[in-house]
Amino acid sequence: MAGAPDYGRFEDISFISPTKGWIAQADSIYMTNDGGDTWNIICDTIKFGYIRSIEFLDDSVGFVGTLPLGLNTTNIFRTTDGGLSWKLLDSLPGPNAGICGMAHYKDMVVAVGSVNTPAQLYISHDRGINWAFHDLSSFSSCLIDCYVFDSLHILVGGAATAANSFKANMLYTDNGGLT
Repeated sequence: MAGAPDYGRFEDISFISPTKGWIAQADSIYMTNDGGDTWNIICDTIKFGYIRSIEFLDDSVGFVGTLPLGLNTTNIFRTTDGGLSWKLLDSLPGPNAGICGMAHYKDMVVAVGSVNTPAQLYISHDRGINWAFHDLSSFSSCLIDCYVFDSLHILVGGAATAANSFKANMLYTDNGGLT
């Protein structure tokens, strides 16, 4: 893959078509317009944390979830220019301390908390403008990834609580995260 990094690991990938996509690696974001044959670095200056997830809704609007660096405790960033610039979403509800997984369905965006943080679920129904917080710590010690089937059906995965020996677990909602 020409232009793709050849060291470390890729944390996440997001494609909006068979040809256009982005990959995230630590503090860099790469983009392809040819299905991954070539990659160009479009952002290597995100100093907000370690990029753990990336999710794009279309050519313009996308999100990265990061693990914290320093005192930063809000770790979802939004772009409206295809990833060239990013804005910290600093008014999220809840005790956000890191985001590991993100997914979307149409204009709905879902983000889940990371290892060593409370099990947190964030949901936006308006392309990341407003967010709701759901505390899932009674079910899980942490959440790592998520999948959105539609606006009501969401699957999240992570580790169970100490009462269940921190075994891997999956949580499912069929009402958009209300229960």
